[in-house]
Amino acid sequence: SEKVELEYTPDIYYIFPDAYASEWALKRFYDYDNSAFRTFLQELGFRVISKPRSNYTGTAFSMSSYLNLNYLDTLSAHGFVSRENTNPRELIANNIVGQFFQKEGYEYIHLGTWWEGDFRILKADQNINKGLMPEFVLLLFRKTIAFPFSYNLGFLDDRRLQYQRILYQFDEVAKIPEDKRPTFTFFHIGAPHGPLVFKEDGSFLDIPDQELADENVKTPAVQKQYYPGQLEYMTKKIEPLMENILRNSEHPPIIIIQSDHGSSLFRRSDQDYERNRLKNFTAVYLPEIKDAGGK
Repeated sequence: SEKVELEYTPDIYYIFPDAYASEWALKRFYDYDNSAFRTFLQELGFRVISKPRSNYTGTAFSMSSYLNLNYLDTLSAHGFVSRENTNPRELIANNIVGQFFQKEGYEYIHLGTWWEGDFRILKADQNINKGLMPEFVLLLFRKTIAFPFSYNLGFLDDRRLQYQRILYQFDEVAKIPEDKRPTFTFFHIGAPHGPLVFKEDGSFLDIPDQELADENVKTPAVQKQYYPGQLEYMTKKIEPLMENILRNSEHPPIIIIQSDHGSSLFRRSDQDYERNRLKNFTAVYLPEIKDAGGK
């Protein structure tokens, strides 16, 4: 194919809100109307995909697929996907998208979650995260005698850390347009996926101990009660971030907002699991391309 010469090198933002469900799924399974978000993005010039569908139902597989621009059966040595023959953590750590942009002179900025699969990417030029340790290491530390003391002192309250991490990362991404180098930013927002820590107004969600235990196993009643509020606040954070990036970028950037999958409302054995789980959210901003009603 013919190589296109650009007049400028646009910054590229890949915004990856975890478990942000599609407008259809939110209406169908939560009776939640998210059409205002679609309208907001369209008015900014985004193309909002009307019938998005995730490649996979889990974060590790979806992220490794998207960041390597291929399906995992193609990336697997055996030609099919399983946890035994496919290593999504390795694919994410060595993803070809980030390395491609680095070769093109971009600074690769990675903002991971508390999940050990992307907490820190060693090949990125810059990692922006908050917290002493990723999720898996924290789970091991919880079994030690030191954990109750550190938790009671507030050092390793994972829900508070999640709350602080996400707010901190939003603030840091808002500063990236000031960087004079071309940047590729991958921002894996750890919400609206659990832990459920945000109320719709952005205050900390302090839920009862029993409901907290239920949230950890994704009980549908708790998910239905608190997930829409967390999603609503994430929307309130994403909207001004998009305005800030577009307003403060020296040249029009490229922005992709794409969730890994839908919400965690149903268990795998439920009839509606895939109908809900595969309904992710996708919107794209390309300079000079305006959305005409989502067409």
